Amino acid sequence: MLQEAQPTPKEPTPKEETQPEAVKEAPVPAPPKPDQKTTDALANILGAQEATPSQGDGLSNAQQGDPKGDPYAASFYGTTDANGTEGYGLSGRSLSGFQIYKQECDQEGTVVVRILVDQNGRVIEADPGIKGTTNNASCLLEPAKRTAMSYRWDADEHAPDRQIGFVVIHFKLGQ
Repeated sequence: MLQEAQPTPKEPTPKEETQPEAVKEAPVPAPPKPDQKTTDALANILGAQEATPSQGDGLSNAQQGDPKGDPYAASFYGTTDANGTEGYGLSGRSLSGFQIYKQECDQEGTVVVRILVDQNGRVIEADPGIKGTTNNASCLLEPAKRTAMSYRWDADEHAPDRQIGFVVIHFKLGQ
């Protein structure tokens, strides 16, 4: 009689240690950037004037623009006076004085005024409410413009006929 072969019991094999698979991180996508039409619309609403790449953003103390550039080039943000309430920027020129005009309403905020200065240091044009302004209330824009028009810089015969700069005025409640 034929015997059927009995299966021999297998010896248990040690379990293979398994390494967890390396977790692959998905690349983080760059944040979406608005298209030019959206940027232009927002700038128009806010009255913003965009800086060109060579002008810098004016938000840091880093080099702003070309080191061999014009010392009288348009500036964005610069010096603040001793009490920290007024700021100004006019490259290559020293401030000689100004008068502060008070608001006639109970509003607060910052108004940035683009100015045009002649060689004699007089402000000949002022445009309040440009990029950086936090409150466009007309009761702040008018005294901001009057204050900016009162600024005087030292005369400079080597300065351009018309030089662009800015004045920043901070209004506080009850001021």
